[in-house]
This record gives sequence, structure tokens and C-alpha cells, in this order.
Amino acid sequence: MARHILITGCSSGKRRKLEANLLSMYDDILISEVHKVSQAREALTNNIVHLLLYVLTEKDDDGLDFCREISRPDSDNHTPCIILVDEEGAGHAGLHHGLQHILPLTSSSSELGSLINKICNPMAMRLTPRYYIPETKAIISQRDKELPTDVLNISSGGLLCEFTTNNIFQVCDPVMISIIFTGAGETADLEGIYAVLSSLKIIERNPDFTPLIIRAGFTFIIVPPAVKNKLKTIFTKAGLTAAKSL
Repeated sequence: MARHILITGCSSGKRRKLEANLLSMYDDILISEVHKVSQAREALTNNIVHLLLYVLTEKDDDGLDFCREISRPDSDNHTPCIILVDEEGAGHAGLHHGLQHILPLTSSSSELGSLINKICNPMAMRLTPRYYIPETKAIISQRDKELPTDVLNISSGGLLCEFTTNNIFQVCDPVMISIIFTGAGETADLEGIYAVLSSLKIIERNPDFTPLIIRAGFTFIIVPPAVKNKLKTIFTKAGLTAAKSL
């Protein structure tokens, strides 16, 4: 599962430099960036974010208060947070109050990478419960095409499905997903999930060796709040057991 990292709190130039550094270190991350605290709050509400990198470049009380808020386990938008501090922000009196993970902005790639892996460990993320719900379907929409799929397992952060491709699926393009539950103790159609491809395996080929049946994993990037709540309800009501990784 790809880790989604949100960068905020500094100029666009510094954000892009940090993004380039992260992309040179990892091949399993998705990066978003915003400038203002209000934009970061909105991003955490509407998206699945695994880690916030906040670059403190000045005496920014609002930014630090926001980081303290989301770092609390009981926060509605609880998200692990790393504060990266430059020379201007290093003297902030409240910097260490209620904040656990703080590094100088000039830290080496290995130092930052070690802390990211400690807080947002990819192996631990693979242990996120995945559920098998019989008769669950998903419609993958891409450009003006719709592709029906069989859902093999699903979690709050993504799904694994199989489909007959007929060469209409473009692996580089994001997709919109609608999930249709008919075997979870209730019928539900959940729409508006924005996702990207995270894994792909060819299960069966045509006689000319082109792909016929594909097994694909998708990571949810934007999940409407109502859909998040409905997924939680379905998982709870169904009394599901974790599905085996396929």
C-alpha cells in the first residue's frame, strides 16, 4: 500500500525540494502539498493521509497548534506528524510542547527516512485489516470508460479486484471507483472514491499473449466522509474476518 504524505507550512519552492528528496528515497509514496493550515485541515478531512510533514519556517503558532491537534490519538483527523525546522523557526518557545517528532530541515536523507519509516512503517501498513465480502463489485471509471470488477478484498484504504481488461485500462491514469455491496447484510452503493493503481498482476493472457484477466490493487486517495462512515458501518455489521492477502 502506498504511503500518502502531505507537505505544508513553507514556500512552494521548499515544498517541491522536499518532495523531490522524498521521491528519490522511496518508490511507494504519494505526495500532496498545500500552503495554508486551513488547506491542510481540509486535505486531512477529505483524504487518506498517512503522514504530515510540517515545515516550520517562522514563529508560527497556528501551524504548531494544528500539528498538536492532529497528533492527539483522540483527534478526528489523527495523523502522525513530523516537524521540520529551519533556522527561523528553531527559536520558537513552544516548539517542543506536545510535539514528539522534530528534525532540523537540514537533516540528512537517512535521518529523515529513518524517522518516516519508524512512524509510517510500510510493513505495519500491510497489516491493516482487509475484508472479504461476498458478491462485492466495483466499477472502475477512467476517462469515458467503465470497467466492472470483482472485489477480492477491501479495507478502509483500498481494494484488490480482478477484471477482464480488453485493453481499455490505462495503468498510468487515476480512476474513480464505485463499490456495490450486496452480500454484507445490506445493499449499498458507494460512489466518488478517487484512487490510484498500487499493484498489478496478470492472471490470464489472450492467445496473442496480451493481458486478459488482471488482478489490481488500488489505493484510495480521496474518500468522501459519508463513504468513510458507511464503510466502517459495513465492516462492523458484517462481523467480518480479515481476508488473506491474495
